[in-house]
Amino acid sequence: MLLRVNKARNLSWDQYWIGATVVKQTMNDATVGIWTWVGTDRYLKYSDWGINEPNPNNKYAVVQTMDFTWKSKSCSVKINLCDDGWTHFKETNSCYKVFYNKNWGDAELVYRAESAHLTAIHSKDENDFITHLSKAGIGITNLQMTWIGLRTYSANTADVGSDKWVDGSNVNYTNWAVNQPDNDQEPCSHIVSDNMRTISKF
Repeated sequence: MLLRVNKARNLSWDQYWIGATVVKQTMNDATVGIWTWVGTDRYLKYSDWGINEPNPNNKYAVVQTMDFTWKSKSCSVKINLCDDGWTHFKETNSCYKVFYNKNWGDAELVYRAESAHLTAIHSKDENDFITHLSKAGIGITNLQMTWIGLRTYSANTADVGSDKWVDGSNVNYTNWAVNQPDNDQEPCSHIVSDNMRTISKF
């Protein structure tokens, strides 16, 4: 089991809310919806609706980054920060997902190809979040070892004695268990969790 992390969508969103909305007005004894800018009485002097837009059942608008046309939406629709199956963590503005059945090295190679990494951990809150996420699908009495992106470098490298996150970020938080790290005997790191108690140690 392992975790991969991607930055949550910011500039890569495929739709953005804009401030256009429908207001109801009566004209010639009929009620019609008129598109205006939110918080003003100003009608839209400019619009760039896509094909078959706007939908009369929707009252708000987004711009689509694919072709920059407008699309109407219900205000209850959420534009997801993460792809399906991923979980957003607000503190890091990143998306996390549990993957299975890969060793540390293979996992990191695969995820680098997708502009991602095994996760770095920079706070107790993030550590607790990852511990909770890593418990998904494990038995009540099972310990779960989940790969994280911390690597200890051995004496035959230029980085001897140093720990580094694979994404290049600084090691400013650790939560080592007793007798860990163990002098390079296990250079790859994992977090330990179970469903009976919270261990959350490296």
